[in-house]
Formats: sequence, C-alpha cells, structure tokens
Amino acid sequence: MREIKFRGKRADNSEWVYGSYVKVLSDDNKFEHKIITIFGEVFFVIPETIGQFTGFRDKNDVEIFEGDILHSWGGEYCQGFWEHDLRTSIINIATDCFMLDEFEYIEIIGNIHEVVI
Repeated sequence: MREIKFRGKRADNSEWVYGSYVKVLSDDNKFEHKIITIFGEVFFVIPETIGQFTGFRDKNDVEIFEGDILHSWGGEYCQGFWEHDLRTSIINIATDCFMLDEFEYIEIIGNIHEVVI
C-alpha cells in the first residue's frame, strides 16, 4: 500500500513541510490549506505548492512528489544515448506516474515552484 502524504510551502516563510493535508472552510468563508506534520504541528501552506507523494523514489532514495521535475533515463544504451531519456515534471499523480516504471534511473532535478538551472 502506498503511503499517502503531502508537502507544501509554508505561507509564513516558504519552507517545505510534509504531512497530512487538510482543507477547511474558515469562519469568514474562505478556504484554509494546512499541512499537519507527524509531530502534530499545523502549518498554513500556499495552495499552489501542495503536492502528493507519488509512492516513487528517485535513484538517490528521495521521495518524488507532484511538482517535482525529473530527469529519467533507461532502456538500451547505444552510441552515447539512452533509448529513453526524458525531462518531465509530475503534475498529476493519476496521469503522470505510469511512465516512471519504464525508466531505470530517475533523478529529481528541481520542482515547478523553485527556479531550476
């Protein structure tokens, strides 16, 4: 069974937090987006930065979340090129993760919420 967890950037300092995601309606009828860590801490997060854990890890054993930008390669290596060599971002777990099983190596090179060089 895949572990279900989320990450998002804190609204107060833009640091990443990881845990359970909660979306609640506040007293003034606005939605509040929160991440609750395993230690029970609650943080308001920027809604656009929220991403779910895909259940996959990269070649460095780092968890892959929605919003991550990946360099993937695998298949047969011939004449200096891999048969499969792709740079992609995970936007939607339901549609984008099926291809991760097709590659021998996957490495996170950034995410869509931060500048990638």
